[in-house]
Amino acid sequence: HSATIMRNFFSLLETKTATKAADAGRQSESVNTRTSLLTQGSRLSIMQSCYKYMSAHARPLLESDDDLWFMYADRTIGNTKAQTVSDIDSCFYPDSPAPFANLGLFGEATAAASAAVDTIASLRAQSKESFERLFPFLQETWMESVTIFGTNNIGSDKSLELCALVLQILQTLWRTAYVENVPSSARDLIGFLRRCMVYFPFGRQYVGDAQVEETLLAMNIKVCELVALVNLGAAESEELAAESQGWTQRATRFVLQAMGLKPSGSSSANKAEQGKPGQQASQRLQASVANAHLRPELFEHLLLALWRLAQGSRHKDTELLIAGAVHYARSCALVSTSKTLCIRFLTRAIEIHWSRNPSLRLLDLAPLHSIFGEWVLSLPKLMWQLRDRNQPASAAAAYALRLVCQRTHLLDDSAVATLQASLVPLFCVAVPSKGVVYGPFRTYPLSLQKAVLEVVGCCSQCPSNLAQAIRDCVASDSSVPDQIQVLVQETVIC
Repeated sequence: HSATIMRNFFSLLETKTATKAADAGRQSESVNTRTSLLTQGSRLSIMQSCYKYMSAHARPLLESDDDLWFMYADRTIGNTKAQTVSDIDSCFYPDSPAPFANLGLFGEATAAASAAVDTIASLRAQSKESFERLFPFLQETWMESVTIFGTNNIGSDKSLELCALVLQILQTLWRTAYVENVPSSARDLIGFLRRCMVYFPFGRQYVGDAQVEETLLAMNIKVCELVALVNLGAAESEELAAESQGWTQRATRFVLQAMGLKPSGSSSANKAEQGKPGQQASQRLQASVANAHLRPELFEHLLLALWRLAQGSRHKDTELLIAGAVHYARSCALVSTSKTLCIRFLTRAIEIHWSRNPSLRLLDLAPLHSIFGEWVLSLPKLMWQLRDRNQPASAAAAYALRLVCQRTHLLDDSAVATLQASLVPLFCVAVPSKGVVYGPFRTYPLSLQKAVLEVVGCCSQCPSNLAQAIRDCVASDSSVPDQIQVLVQETVIC
């Protein structure tokens, strides 16, 4: 009944007027919006109901167990969504579901997969129809309400709520109607973005109510996402490509500022560093305190915009964005969901870059190897600082270390030796004034203990000081499970 429900929403927002063609006397109908007939409160109520229904209806397309779903390429065949590799580990571990299971080569059931593809194709078609019917109303509402950004009275009436809701509805539509980019043929959506950029970033000088500031931030992040998608699809039009590059640079500056970073705007890197573009990108960012006002949900959306922007930006801007994410990963609060998400984001970027499947290599991160290498070497210290206060972040850091040591060449032999030395405090160290000080390893759950030992085992050789630290740490705790005892014996063999 979804089509019927959406038609009811359309009828609330449209009026039909009969017109008579002058040449043939034919009667025809033109569709107009009810914008002038509805108060702000009425429009807001109808739009809220419409948005809630659309979000629930599009859940099969928009909902994912992986909050970093956007980092994988979305393959399409015609108008249907083909199966994607949702976990790169499936390419390496035989116990994971095979990515070709939907082919039915060994008698697997394919009816459910086929039905899912049909459902997704239907949702995409309905979303495009909904966009065509709703867009005139949404655009008129936007044009009437957006003038508030030219005044000092942001938040004084319902105009800000209406603008925010217009962007929410359009975001739902563009995420379901389009896959990896907005094509240059989507002139209505591109025209809407052109109007948005007049005031972007919204409320740039506003300081006041915290709820208003968060609403403005959410709106700006949505615009950054749309800028990135338009830029990715602008290759067909030289004029649009040039215009979208200017929008992309503005969106890039905003994303960095939202993370508490500011591009220095100068390229004063000395000649000795000119051959190291990754270090140049890091130097172009002025270190700052991380933005503590980013809720986890907003930070997830910001990372989505950052990743999309990085895919379509020039090399220097791409390096700047990824370097900004590394800066934020270092500076955001230790005990926070954002810390975990940022570690996972950077780990996923490394994972994709070193993937054996060329189709998954969405970005060339080779110029940033030095920045990534420094960040990886800082993870053991981070785990020591976290101790047992943020176990998801510690687990994400352990996974990152294992990935780098096992499946990449990011660290050379010297860097691996440095990494091994920095792992020692996780187990125990002898301090002259205090004796033996045990690290957080003993407080870790079994799964995290195994992950840390696997990191040690992935290195080519376990140095004697690290092996002794592991033995002493395990021997000091009589409650260590047999699994860990066996893994220790396998790990510390030099």
